[in-house]
Formats: sequence, C-alpha cells, structure tokens
Amino acid sequence: MADDRPKEAWQPLTFSGVARFAVVSRWRLLTVELVFALMVAATVVWFVQQAWVPVIDKSIQHMPATGEIRGGRLAWPSGAVVEQEGPFMRIDVRPGGFSNVVESADLVLAFGPDNLQFGSSLGLGLLPLPYPKGWIWSFNKTELEPWWGARSHMVLAGLGLLVVVALLIAWSALGLLYAFPVKVFSVNRVDWMGARKIAVAAQLPGALVMTVGIVLY
Repeated sequence: MADDRPKEAWQPLTFSGVARFAVVSRWRLLTVELVFALMVAATVVWFVQQAWVPVIDKSIQHMPATGEIRGGRLAWPSGAVVEQEGPFMRIDVRPGGFSNVVESADLVLAFGPDNLQFGSSLGLGLLPLPYPKGWIWSFNKTELEPWWGARSHMVLAGLGLLVVVALLIAWSALGLLYAFPVKVFSVNRVDWMGARKIAVAAQLPGALVMTVGIVLY
C-alpha cells in the first residue's frame, strides 16, 4: 500500500522540493532560510578575510605614529602617505590631496585632506564623503593597530550577521511580491500563505549561485 502522506520539505533545489514548502510551518521555512543565509554569510566573511583584511592590516602598519581626523580635516605629519593595494582592494592616504585617484581595484578607499572617496575599477566613478566636522577620530598606527587587532574578528562577525539579516529581510519582502504569480498559476491549489512560502523557498537556490560566484571570483 502506497504511503499517501506528503513528503517532508527539506530542500528547495527542485521544483517538487520547493512546492513542498507550501504546507510546512513558518519555523521550518525559517530554519532552511537560516541555513542558506549562514552559508552565504560565511562565504562573504571568508572573502573579506582573504581579500580585504590583509590590505587593511598593511595600511595600518604603514601609518605614522601620530595623526587624527579632527574638525573635518586629516591631520598627519608632513610627507606621510600610505599606498597599499591587493587584487581586490586599494587604500590610499594623502593629506596633501590627490591629483588623480588610482582606481585599480574592485574597492578603492582614498583618504584625502577633507574627505574619503570610494572608487572602483568597475568604472562607477568616485563617491566623496566629507569627514564629520564634529568628530575626532584617531587615525594613526599607535592607536589603530591594537584597536583593529582586538576587534577585527568582531567586525567580521558583525558583517556576517548583517548579511544574514539582510538576506532574510530581502527574501521575505520579495516573497510577498512573488506570492501573487505563484497564487495565480497554482489555480487555487494553495492559499496565500502557501504561495508566499513557495515564493520564499524558490529564492534560496540563488544563495548557492551567490556562494559559488564569490568563491570562484
């Protein structure tokens, strides 16, 4: 005698696997979402650890012993500059200003006399961000090296948490949008809640594509 009980939903990688999520509890769907979100977050943190953190470490090591950002201006010893570059990130610090910002990496951070400029080799242009005038930031090796050494892992953990939260919010919001065509094409075989669950589950394979893309990049 055949078992007519519905199969338990556990993977959203096939059409039938996605469809089974229509009848699961919200907690089971959330658990599967968390698994995929954590996978993406771990990959992002690994990439930043390998591609960006070494450039940040070297930039701090080459900073002068004294210096700060005060009153919206970068106050550094005369002649002190920093130029550090990796395959994916470049950091330049020039208190005297830039005649030309070299956009030779995926992410370029150029600290000038009164602003930070974001750039990229992708040719998206430069985004200048003025230094806040009411803040005082230590910007020297003496203070940044121990601060970054003690907190870099917490920064990476926070980045991972941010990726997880952002993905969960994005999947939930897009699930509300995509639920409409799911409901229409299901010809009333699922209710609106089931359609939303299917719409959310259908997005999860994209996390695998994202993960593979980051690793191969």
